[in-house]
Amino acid sequence: MSPNKEFLSVPEAAALCGVSRSTVNNWIQAKRLFARRSGKSFSIPVADLLLLLRSKGTDIPLELISAIDPRAMLGSLRPCFEYWEGRDPAMQCRDCAVFVNRLTPCFAVSWRKGRSAPQCAGQCHTCCYYQEVFFPRIQFVYQMDVPAAVFKNLYFLGVNDPWAEIWRRPREAFVGMDVEEVFHSESLKNVLSLVKSAEMKQTGSGPVTVSIGNETGALQRLTATGFSVSEPPGSLLVLLTRPDDDLEMQPRGKAPGSGAAEGPPADRAAWQENNQAKKAQ
Repeated sequence: MSPNKEFLSVPEAAALCGVSRSTVNNWIQAKRLFARRSGKSFSIPVADLLLLLRSKGTDIPLELISAIDPRAMLGSLRPCFEYWEGRDPAMQCRDCAVFVNRLTPCFAVSWRKGRSAPQCAGQCHTCCYYQEVFFPRIQFVYQMDVPAAVFKNLYFLGVNDPWAEIWRRPREAFVGMDVEEVFHSESLKNVLSLVKSAEMKQTGSGPVTVSIGNETGALQRLTATGFSVSEPPGSLLVLLTRPDDDLEMQPRGKAPGSGAAEGPPADRAAWQENNQAKKAQ
C-alpha cells in the first residue's frame, strides 16, 4: 500500500486485516466502518479503518503503520449527511438545505441568522455528529489555562472556559458562531490577518490587538496570537492575553487614535493613583 494512500477498496481492506470481504462489507452495513459508495463498490478512508481496528483492540497491520498519526485515530472528516446515512431513519437529510446545497459544517449554517437552517432538531454542541467528528479535534483547548479558541472560515469550532468567561457566555454557545459576533468591527482586520496566516500554513502569527464589547458598551482590548493547526485542516488556534494588568476601557465606537484614552500616560504612578481614587469614590 502506498504510504500516502487515503482510501482503500473492500478487497484491499480485507487483505490488510486478514478477514473476508463479506466481513468488511458487514462492518460497513452495520455502520461500524464508514465508507463512501462509488457505483457498486465502496471506498474506505484509511483513518476510519484504523479507528475501527483500534476500537476492537486489533493489531494494526504493518502496511498501515505508516498511516498512524494523531489524525488517523480521529476518523475521517465528513459532512453530516454522510455521517447520518443509515444511522437514524428520522434524519431526512435529502430534504435538508445542508444536503441540497452541500453546506459544511451544518452547525455553522444553523447558527447564522437568515440562512436556511438544517432540519435536525436539538442543540448542535450535543449532537452526535459534532461530538464524534469535530469535538475530538478541538478538545485540546480545554487543557489550556489561557483563553483559547479554534475557528475555521470565520466560524468557531469550539472555545475553552477562560475564553467563554471573557464574553460571559457558555462555551457551548460558540459552536458555529461567526467571529464577527464576538470581535468588535474594528478588530476584524486583525482577525483576518490571523486567518490568512493559517491559510498560508504559517506556524504562528501575531500578536495583534483585538477588541470585544461588554454589557456596559465599553471595549476591552486584548492581544491575540494565532497558530495554524492540522486538524481540522485550515483551522486556527487563537490565544488571548491582556496587554497589561491596567487594561484601559474605551467607549464603544471610538477607534484607536480617535481621541479616547488608549493607555496610561507617561507618569504611570500618578495615573494609577488617580484611578484608585476614582474607585474609592
